[in-house]
Amino acid sequence: MKRYILYAFIILGSTAISGAIWQWYHPKTVNTHTWFTVKEVKHVDKIRRVMVPGPKEVQVIEKEKIVKELILPAWIANDPNKQIIATAEVPAYKGKTDVVASLDLTSGKSDMLIKQKPIPFFSLDSELAIGAGYGISSDKGQMVEVHGRYTFLRLGNVYIQGYGEVAAGTRADKQPEARALIQAEYRR
Repeated sequence: MKRYILYAFIILGSTAISGAIWQWYHPKTVNTHTWFTVKEVKHVDKIRRVMVPGPKEVQVIEKEKIVKELILPAWIANDPNKQIIATAEVPAYKGKTDVVASLDLTSGKSDMLIKQKPIPFFSLDSELAIGAGYGISSDKGQMVEVHGRYTFLRLGNVYIQGYGEVAAGTRADKQPEARALIQAEYRR
């Protein structure tokens, strides 16, 4: 039985290290400071672009006001050939979201469409959480604890993570206590 537990820890440890290395070289791109253009939806770049007759006018958002409201970059604000035709606020989501802009050729009005892609069943995650607490314990009196959690693997809605904590109380007869765990956690 001890051999199987050792094998399980070796497999989970290898997976955690692999996940950490993968995330180091492939970090998630989250940018909350500047505007940037994004890649097209996968495989759309292979579809041919065609010119169609359009309306004489296209409905745009008042550029001076939208530039101030959304703090748009100078490369948009200062270019008279670039106009803002639609905006969208995409809700936060762990997976990827496809965004499409459409233009009604009769009215000249544009809309934004979004579709959230399903999250893949398997992923190497890299989420780190650390914290501390202070409270009262029935056997230690007043106590302080420091903890950390590293989530490194997701299978569907089950997250595999390493967890560690150190807790110490004020009672002299109780020694500080430390724990290290591998946990599986279901999240919705």
